[in-house]
This record gives sequence, structure tokens and C-alpha cells, in this order.
Amino acid sequence: MATSPTKGTRMNIVPRTLAIVTAVGAMLLGPGAAIAKDYTMVSIPKLRATWFDRLEAGLKKAGDEHKINVSQQAPASADEAQQVRLIEDAINQGNNAILVVPNDAKSIEPVFSRARAQKIVTVTHESPNQKNADYDVEMIDNKAFGEAAMEAMVKAMGKAEGEYAVFVGSLTVPAHNIWADAAIKLAEKKYSKLKPVGTRFPASEDQNLARQTALDIVTGHPKVKAFLCFGSQGAPGAAQAIREKGLIGKIAVIGTTAPSQAAPYLKDGSFSTAILWDPAEAGYAMAYIAKTVLDGKKSSIGSPRQSRKRSSALRRRMAWAAAATARGSVRGSSAPHWPRRNFPAPEGPTTPMTSCGMILKEMSRRTGSLSL
Repeated sequence: MATSPTKGTRMNIVPRTLAIVTAVGAMLLGPGAAIAKDYTMVSIPKLRATWFDRLEAGLKKAGDEHKINVSQQAPASADEAQQVRLIEDAINQGNNAILVVPNDAKSIEPVFSRARAQKIVTVTHESPNQKNADYDVEMIDNKAFGEAAMEAMVKAMGKAEGEYAVFVGSLTVPAHNIWADAAIKLAEKKYSKLKPVGTRFPASEDQNLARQTALDIVTGHPKVKAFLCFGSQGAPGAAQAIREKGLIGKIAVIGTTAPSQAAPYLKDGSFSTAILWDPAEAGYAMAYIAKTVLDGKKSSIGSPRQSRKRSSALRRRMAWAAAATARGSVRGSSAPHWPRRNFPAPEGPTTPMTSCGMILKEMSRRTGSLSL
């Protein structure tokens, strides 16, 4: 089964197979099973942006529902050194858990090691197999997401022919580069007439940089037909460039951008397709997983054997498909919004669920990474 985009909207929703939540609220423990303890946690995302404001909303929801004192501190820009300093500050402040969306997976390894030595729970998001993390929360199948984004780009182009450019936040952002690898690999295998401009451009964490990079590419590569942007600021920047150059309808822009930020560009057609999930669910999941560990209930997160069985069953049942491009106007209640999904119950033993989704409990051998 696949989730269909809401009629009349310009915001496309990642199909269920791509948007399965891998760790959520009060589904590991039954009602009344939570231990009444106050914990302090801090979330440190990549930068201050609308996308991470939404992540914070999920953190606050988890805090309200589970008596967690959780806050968010973000670098002003996607600066890995500043992010590491904020993690060090969080350790020195005596927090019980630190939740991070890394700018660079390697740069946080030493500081995470220090945190764990002090019995501080470490949880990441969008950083599979993160060394020195207790858990990593992934909202999607990363390979499938990259492939779906490429298919969405091809559909927006109308013809799989010409040059395209790939934007990522930086060359060290784990998830962005996994998605880019999968997208480029699919294009090489399936679309022989598509040619990438370079390999990828680290511009998707700064809208102004993305705009200028897109302008430079359009000028230097007049045959470019699409921008595939991984990172919330890349597509708005590329769309700005397309708008300024009068190329709306001639160059496609695909990206992962917050609805409120994407709306004006989707409305005039400079932004072709947005493909995303709700980061509030990731924030909720990170806080709840950390609480579960702190409560001494880590074993309840699930066994790898059960996880693989459930993940395999769900993959068979819910074949993924690329998000469709939504044309038509943005109006009234049909304006872009964060995805709202209903998930089928997992096969096998039932698991308590909340509106955030369901848990697929597949843990890596090294870090206990929750993923598909």
C-alpha cells in the first residue's frame, strides 16, 4: 500500500515504505508502565532552521507526555565545530541524555565517547551506524528514499535526459550522502541519458549559498535540467535561482523542505516536488528512546530477530513508489502541511502504538541503531 498525496496540495508525501517511523512514543511500554522520573535532555541539531523547529515540537510533545525536561540548542549555521562545543556544554551541564542530528558523524565520536563514559545516553538521527551512540533513529529506508527522490526528479523533468545537479548539506552529513549515493547509482543504472554535473555540491544547509551555487551551475551548464536537493535549505535556494533566471517550467527542483518554507516556491512552480516526513516524529522518538534507556528498560526495545522479521514483512506488504508531483494551486486548507499518516499494525505480536507511528526494532550490532 502507498500513501497518496492529499488532493489539491503541492506538497508530496513520502510513501509509507519510505516514511515508516522507526522509534516512537509510548509504544514500548503499556499504559501506566512508565517510571515517574524527571530527566534532563538536550537536542543539538545541525543548525537553526524551520525543519528543526519542527523537530523541537516533537521533543516538547514527548517531554509533556513523559515528564522529561527537554530543550534544544542549535548552532547558528551548520558548523560541526560549534556543534561539538554545544555537545561538550551539554555534558558539563549534567544532562541525562544528548540527542544529536550530526553535521559530521566522525567529529562527534570523541565527545560522544566522553558522554557515554559519564553514563549519559547518546541518541542520533540521520546518522546510521553512528559510533559511540546508544541508538540512531531513522525515519525512512535511506536507500529507498534516495531512489524515490531520483524517480520524482525524472517525473518532474518529463524526460530522463540532460544534466542534473545534486545538493547535500555538506560532504560529511551522513544521511544526505547516503541518499545522494542511492539516487546517483539508480540514475547510472536506469537512466543512461541523465548526466550529473560534478558529483555533488555542499550547499543545502544555507539557502543563500544554494541560490548562488544554482545560479553558477545554470550559467556554466546551460543543459542542466534539474536540481536534486538533500537538505532543507537547498531546494528553496535553487528555486530562487530558477525564478530569478526566468526558468520556471524548464528546470525541475526536488527537495526536502518544511511546508511553510516550500509553499511560495511550490505555488509559482519554481519548486517542482517536495518529498519529506515529519521531523516532529523523529524528535519524539529520540526523547522517548533515551527515556526508555534511562528507565532501565533497554531490553524492551526489541530483539534483532523480531525486527528483521517485521521489517521484511512490511517491505513485502508496502512496495515503495516515488512521490507524485502535485500541480495545482495552494489555497486555503489545501496549503502544504506536514505529512499525516496512518500505519498498519505490524505482523506478529502486537506493539502498543501512538499517533507517531510504529516501531521496527532492528538493532545494529555496534550501536543498537533503529532502522529498516
